[in-house]
Amino acid sequence: MQLSYQPDPMGMAVMDYLKSGVDKPIRIWINDVEEPLLYPSVFFRSGNELPEIEKTALSVTKGKVLDVGAGAGCHSLELISRHLEVVSIEKSSKLCDVMKIRGLHHVVNQDVMDYHQGGFDTILLLMNGFGIAGTEDHLVDFLTHLKALLNPGGQIVGESTDIFYMIEQKPAMREIDLAAGYYGEVNFKLRYQNEEAVLKWLYADEFLLEAIAGEAGLNFEILDRGPDYNFLCRLSV
Repeated sequence: MQLSYQPDPMGMAVMDYLKSGVDKPIRIWINDVEEPLLYPSVFFRSGNELPEIEKTALSVTKGKVLDVGAGAGCHSLELISRHLEVVSIEKSSKLCDVMKIRGLHHVVNQDVMDYHQGGFDTILLLMNGFGIAGTEDHLVDFLTHLKALLNPGGQIVGESTDIFYMIEQKPAMREIDLAAGYYGEVNFKLRYQNEEAVLKWLYADEFLLEAIAGEAGLNFEILDRGPDYNFLCRLSV
């Protein structure tokens, strides 16, 4: 049976950058409001070039690591340079190919919700990685699944953003009907050249994350805060 083609603008842009070195931007919309351009080079930053919040995340990473939504592998490569064992999981086959070309050997091309090989001490969810949950209703299942992949005493270290400021600052976003659901559930559209994809993404604020972490039997603590209403937290067993 032939599988239907899944658009992958992010993977295409990152692969093109790897091959050509030309930093062609990806256009992004959140709920039909266009956001600043995203350049593929951001996925190729070295450890020294990472924002402080991501440096904090890597500094507390320990043991065997699952890097979820690993992208082009910048965090995985940095952790391997620190002599940690890392499994890099990513849904995009193109991004997985990029990671392999860059020298990563433990690359898994799979949705993390379908991944059941546990034994991890740290699970990383960087660059707003909690958004992979998609919706508020799915967040508890997402965290419960990740918890099952952890060793006793393990931790989930991840980043999220409270996007309520966008509703306050942008007229188009103020038209959102807050009664229709949680404001952090968004339609996230990406376009690169003629390739376009739309996905559900979750920007969970810290109070929601703390509450849902509790439902999943996880302890919650804030580790760091960034300049754009983003924050780093640890969920521990």
